[in-house]
Amino acid sequence: MKRVLNIFLNQRFYTALFILIVLFVFGHFFSPLFVLSRVLLFALSILIIVDLFLIWQGSFSASRTVAERFSNGDYNSIKYELKSAYRIRTRVVFIDELPVQFQKRSSLINKDFAPSESHSFDYSVRPVKRGVYHFGKLHVLVSSKIGFFSMRYSIDANKDVAVYPSFIQLKKHELLAFSYNRNQQNNQLYQRPGNSREFEQIKEYVIGDDYRKLNWKATARFNKLMVNEYQEERSRHIYQLIDMGRTMKMPFSGMTLLDYAINSSLALSNIILKKQDKTGLLTYSSKVHSLIKSDNRQLQLNRILETLYAQETQFNESNLEQVFAALEKNTQGRSMLIFYTNFESNPSLERQLPLLKKMAKRHLVLLVTFINTELEELTHDSAKNMEDIYQKALANNYINNKYALMEELTHHGILNISVRPDELTISVINKYLEVKDRGLI
Repeated sequence: MKRVLNIFLNQRFYTALFILIVLFVFGHFFSPLFVLSRVLLFALSILIIVDLFLIWQGSFSASRTVAERFSNGDYNSIKYELKSAYRIRTRVVFIDELPVQFQKRSSLINKDFAPSESHSFDYSVRPVKRGVYHFGKLHVLVSSKIGFFSMRYSIDANKDVAVYPSFIQLKKHELLAFSYNRNQQNNQLYQRPGNSREFEQIKEYVIGDDYRKLNWKATARFNKLMVNEYQEERSRHIYQLIDMGRTMKMPFSGMTLLDYAINSSLALSNIILKKQDKTGLLTYSSKVHSLIKSDNRQLQLNRILETLYAQETQFNESNLEQVFAALEKNTQGRSMLIFYTNFESNPSLERQLPLLKKMAKRHLVLLVTFINTELEELTHDSAKNMEDIYQKALANNYINNKYALMEELTHHGILNISVRPDELTISVINKYLEVKDRGLI
C-alpha cells in the first residue's frame, strides 16, 4: 500500500487524457471520430497498465556524502551516488532536500538511466551564514519511456552540517607567511628599527639588504660583502577585536561584514601562530561578548574557531569603553590590536577617537574598516539628472571625509586600512606581515 501512494501522474498522462476528451466531444458530432476515440481509449488503457507494470518491477537507491563541516563563504562539495535496479531504460529526476538557507528546490539531475546503471556526481553549495544546516531526504522520481506515471523513492538521509568560519582560507593564505619578505608593491626590503633581534647567521650581501648589517670581519675573511641576518621577533601578543554592532550587519555578496571579518580573523590567527606569535580574540558590541587571551599553543586556533562560530551581529551601538577596560585587565605589556569595524558616519568615528588614541599610547593599534562599494560605484556613474548630481556630490563628500579621518588617525599613531570586503583577508595578512617585518611590535 505504501508503494502505491508513491505513484504520481506525469504531465504526459494529462496531455493524452485531454486529447482523448477533445476527440470524444467532437465524436459526438462525427461518428468516425467517436469510433477512433474508443480505440484510442482502449490503447491508452493498455499503455497505462504496461507503464504501471514497468515502473513497479524494479527499485532505485541514492546516497549523499557530505562533510561534517562546511566553510562559510566558500564552495563546498557534496557527492551523490545513484543506482538503478531496473531492467529497462528509465527517466530519472533527482531532488535533494537541501537546507532552507540555500533556497533551492529544483532537481539536481534529470537524465536517462540504462538498465542497472550507476551514476555519481558532485554538487557545490556556497553557504553565506554560519550555523547548523539541515539536509533532508533524497527523492528520486523514476518513469519509463511511456512516461504516464512516476515512482517516487524517498531515501532517509537526514544530516545536520555545521557551517564554520572559512577554514578553507587557512591553507590558501598560509603560504604568505613564509614567502612574504618584501614589499608587494615596490619590492623593497623593509628595514627594522631597533636592535632587539636575535642573531641567526652570516650571509652574502644581496641588493636590498641593509648596509648597516655589514659584517666587516667576515667581509675581510671571505673577500666579499657579508651581512648579519637576524631572526624575526617572536611571541608578540596580537589581539583581533571584532565589532559586532549594527554597522557590521551590512551585506556584501550575500554575506555580512561580520562574516568577512570572522573569516579574515581566523585566517590571520593561523598565520600568527605559524609565525610563532601569540594570538588572542575579543568580540564586542555594547559589551564584551567573548575574550580569548593571547597564546601560541596548538589548541588556540581551535578555541578561536569554536568561539567565532557562535558570534552574531547585534543591533546596538558599539562601546569601546568596555573594550578598553577588558584590555587593561587582561593584557600585559605592549600588544598589537587589530580592530575590525566599520564607520558609516563621521560622528561615530569621532566619538570613538579619544579611546583609540588612548589605546595607541600603550599598544600598536590597526583599524580595519570597509569601503562602501556602492558609494564608490555611484561616484563613477554618469549623472543623468539633477538628482544623480546631488547623489554623486554626497557620495564624494562622504568618501573624502572618511579619508580625512583616516589621515587624522595616522597622525595620532593609529595604523589604518580601508578595504573591500572581498579583499579583506589578503589585505590584513599583508599588513600584519609588514608590521612584523618592520619590527613595529
